Formats: sequence, C-alpha cells, structure tokens
Amino acid sequence: MHLNNFSKLNEIDKFGMINFIEEAPNYLRLTLNSIKTEWNSLNLKKYEGLEINNIVISGVGGSAISGDIIIDWIWEKSLIPIIVNRDYRLPRFAGEKTLVIAVSYSGDTFETLTQFYEAYKRKCILFSVSSGGKLKEISEKLNIPFLKVKEGLPPRAALPCLLPAIAYILSKFEFSISLSELEAAANKMDEIKKECKFSRKLEENLAKKMALNIIGKYPVIYAFANMSSVARRIKDQINENSKTPAKFEFLPEACHNEVEGIHSLEKENFCFLFVEGQEKMEEEIIKAFKEVLRENGFINIYDVPVKGEKKIEKILSSIYFGDFLSFYLSLASKIDPTITRNIQKYKKRISEEAYKLTNFFTHSIL
Repeated sequence: MHLNNFSKLNEIDKFGMINFIEEAPNYLRLTLNSIKTEWNSLNLKKYEGLEINNIVISGVGGSAISGDIIIDWIWEKSLIPIIVNRDYRLPRFAGEKTLVIAVSYSGDTFETLTQFYEAYKRKCILFSVSSGGKLKEISEKLNIPFLKVKEGLPPRAALPCLLPAIAYILSKFEFSISLSELEAAANKMDEIKKECKFSRKLEENLAKKMALNIIGKYPVIYAFANMSSVARRIKDQINENSKTPAKFEFLPEACHNEVEGIHSLEKENFCFLFVEGQEKMEEEIIKAFKEVLRENGFINIYDVPVKGEKKIEKILSSIYFGDFLSFYLSLASKIDPTITRNIQKYKKRISEEAYKLTNFFTHSIL
C-alpha cells in the first residue's frame, strides 16, 4: 500500500506537497514572528481608530480562504459587515469608509489587482498582502501598507502565512482578534499532524483511512455557516490536490432543499462529509440529516474531526485534517497533488485580456 511507502511517495509527490502540509504549523509560527519583528515597524498609527462601515477581503483561490476563516473566527464578535469578494470588480458599496484588504499570494492575480486599483480610486482604506509580484510593486509606489509573506509556496499551502497577515491588519482596527489564539491554534495543528502525518501508518491514520474510503466518489461536504470556511477549504483542496470534483453546502439550509434531491443519486458514487457540530442543536440537525441519508441507501458518511476550545483552533484543526485527507486521496489515486494543469490553462487563455485590464488600471492611477 503506497500510503505507507516512502519510495512511492517521492514517485507521485514530485514537488513535495506533503512537506508543505506538514510544515503548516511552523509556517503559522514563522508568520506570527514576522508580526513581532518586521510588521510592527510599519507606521500604521494613522489607521488606528478610523471609522469603518464595512470590510472587503479581495482575493480568489487559495489566497481568499483566509478571509473566510476570519469571518468564521469573529462570527459572534464583529458588528461590522465583512465579505470575501471573489471577483475582478469591487462591490458598489465600497467607499471611503470601507476597509479593503487585497490578498494575492503571487501578487499577480488579475482579479485581485483590479479590485486593488478600484479601491485606490474610490479612496478606500487599503492594505495589501502578497509574497511579491505586481501587488507589492504597485503598493510601494502608491505608499499603500503592504505585508510581505514567505515566498516559494503553492498558493493553497500559503494559508498559514496569509491568515495571520489579515488578522494583524484587522487587529489595528480594534477588532476582537487575539493573535495569541493563533499561536494556540498552531499547537492544536501539531496534534493533527501527529495523528495524520505520512510516517503514521495507515492503520492508525484517520486521514489515510478516510481517503481510501472515498476514492472514486464525489464528496459532498456539509457545515454550519459559522464553520463554512472548513467546508469550502476541504472542497477546494480535494479539487486542487486530488483533482476530484466536490461540492459543499450549508446546514440547516440543505435540510430544506438538497435533501429532497438525493434519492436520484447513484448510492455508490457519492460520499458525505460532515464538519462536526459545535452545539446541541447542530448535533441534532446532523444526526437527523444522516438518518435520512441512510434511509435512502447511502452508507459512505463520515465526520471531519474538530479539535480545540477556541473557535480558531476548531477551524484550523479541521481544515488541517482536510489538507491531509486531500493529499492522501491524491496519493491513493496516483496523482501529483501540486500540478494544476487546468488552472494554468485557464490563466494562459485569460492572460491577454487580464494584462490589458491590469495595465489600463496601472496607467490610470500612476
């Protein structure tokens, strides 16, 4: 079984995705250390206490998921509307009292760049985060506060670098964000790593066992709205790492529509993953939904484990489990998880028009 075989691992995982995954807790700590050393030297005094009506986190793909995590993290604390905008246009409501955080790991994502340019023209309160690229270059020219994160990672593996950067920015606006909670979350991720790392044998590794159970099936991931980032991230990781179609839906909404459509599905081709509920009512809703699934003949039903006391610990522990799961699913399918051929094909086809658009904005504001 090549889920235990190191030689097979190197044959399939040619670019070392497992190393990026297993290093995630350390990347998180490294970025938190950047806050104490590099980022605290940024002169952000003028932003403290500014009135903010709403927040837009601009990004797509692996660069956007950190925004979803932030929303779930401060779900019960924030009184200010906050969205993640996965588009090349900024929402119409964004204006001078909108905080816009443009996030592109590469710094060259055209959808993020065009939102950045539009936010600048509308005089939004603007920040940017990347490992370099055009976003860094333009931010420095326009004197926009810019946070540089570690280079050299696949964007989906950069989550533990991008998340603290966004959290740090929001903390400057007196949000109820405790960066020390991220340090505790890194420790909780270490627990997941111990249980799911590649060197842990299949028989003792829940992520490996689940991957073998769902191989060749269409995963549907369910979560409540306050843990929606977990469902989205697992879906995205299965798409990118495992090259497998997947979808996510919210509870209890799916209980009022989607559940009625499942009877026509081919039972052996689908599997259902539930992000564990955090309250008694959530547990009861999941229990009832599972019972309906089983009554309709579905047997491939699994729970995504959630660990920790604080909200961010729960979010990151379950996301981290999903990262391992998607990797082992790719390994079991004998697919290199790092290469994303279809994404690159899309980017190549759109590159000419994207270049024209970003070039137009660049010349219009410089």
